[in-house]
Amino acid sequence: MATKSELEVANWFDQLIHDKKNFTARYLAKVNEVTSIEIDIIVKAFCGVVILALMFSNEAQTICNFFLAIVPILLIYVHPDEKPPANILFLHFSIFGFSTIFDRLLGLIPFYFVLKLALFLALYLPPSNRLIDKFEAMLVPPRK
Repeated sequence: MATKSELEVANWFDQLIHDKKNFTARYLAKVNEVTSIEIDIIVKAFCGVVILALMFSNEAQTICNFFLAIVPILLIYVHPDEKPPANILFLHFSIFGFSTIFDRLLGLIPFYFVLKLALFLALYLPPSNRLIDKFEAMLVPPRK
């Protein structure tokens, strides 16, 4: 039986793919109209291609950092009504900048860029948001 956190994550992914209020679902619907391929198959194929590119491409660093930069930028400037809270974006760009400094060294670790992309995705998952709030509470002193 799935835990509450697992159900939250599954529901979040389902909304991201099928709920038209998310830009990803709207873009997937357009691809579905043009190709007549099921949305779930499009998502699985896209994820598979990205993971294979991150695992075997000589440009894995570029591909990973492209997605980690372009998605938040799209959310901030193109789809501002869908952007996550500012604390998540602040944490995203802080960790992104810091981790990018070490990409050349850490890129020697097999599948590093797949792991990096997965860990950044975890910032946006519903159960992670509570952890981010706790992390922020540790960093920011309480107001008096």
